[in-house]
Amino acid sequence: MAVPNGPLRETGFRFDLLEVQSYLLVASDPGVLPPGDGPVRPSDLGELLLIIGQPGTGMRRVADAVLAGTRCRIAVEIEHREALLPLVLAGVGVAVVADSWRPLAVSAGLAVRSLETDESLHVGLVTTDSRPGPAAAAMLDVGRRWVADRDAG
Repeated sequence: MAVPNGPLRETGFRFDLLEVQSYLLVASDPGVLPPGDGPVRPSDLGELLLIIGQPGTGMRRVADAVLAGTRCRIAVEIEHREALLPLVLAGVGVAVVADSWRPLAVSAGLAVRSLETDESLHVGLVTTDSRPGPAAAAMLDVGRRWVADRDAG
């Protein structure tokens, strides 16, 4: 489960954090993004066209904040996130994505830059407060090993 800006706060559940992700901008060409290599401030985005997903997601919440604080406009609103990278590749607009999209965006040949934002996405495994059963315990172990292996390599 992914939770915006902090761990799950619902009672009766336990949230085992696996990672905290930041947000990125992806574009078909680096020249579309502000100059430089560091994180992009939303105020430097000018009048970019954004490809946005449906309301209720972290990526949409961050994109909405960018839209509210800049002169950026919506190029297209997508129903399915599978359409996002093909639209970016086609030059339709720029997209705000979670950091987990970085490897796929880079392998597709997109320009990728960190977005300066206070928003984050906490990714973890959710179980009930009670002791997890064997299957849930095994899944928690797999998740923890995946994070450890990823961070080590």
